[in-house]
Formats: sequence, structure tokens, C-alpha cells
Amino acid sequence: MQLKLERLNLQNNWVKEIQQVSNLNRSCPNLKELNLKGNPVANQRTYRAQVFDILSNLENLDGLSKQKADSDKTMKELDLTMEMIISSV
Repeated sequence: MQLKLERLNLQNNWVKEIQQVSNLNRSCPNLKELNLKGNPVANQRTYRAQVFDILSNLENLDGLSKQKADSDKTMKELDLTMEMIISSV
């Protein structure tokens, strides 16, 4: 069953893995805003980028826009590249 739900607040629950978030893609295809603050999954390093990749219609995660997540992802990729360059010298 698909829901017309556009906003979902799951703050301070026990969502532990990204796979649990992927279930929302099937059941809530219209989801635009999701709050997962306070969940174990939110502690994962690439959590925001992964959630936005999985939920393609999502515009806002934990009160921050997708554009913010994209810039965070770019900064993390840049940090990893710099780490690789430094470690190879």
C-alpha cells in the first residue's frame, strides 16, 4: 500500500540501518520531509547522502535541505581525496 504522506517525523526512535529507510521508498513515494534525528542511523558517516540517494523525492532531512546534503557530500569527498594524497606522500 502506498501512502500520500509527505512529512514523517521519526525523531528519537530506533532506526538503526539505512535499509530500514529504504522501505519508505516503496510505502511513501511522495515523502518530501523526513526527520531521523536521534536515531542510531543518523550517526553513520554518509547517512545524509545515502538517505537522499534512496529517497529520490525527499527535499528535506532533519530540517536541512538536499542542497546542504550535497555540499556536505562534496566536502567529505574532498577530505577523503586530501587524506589519500597526504598518505601517499
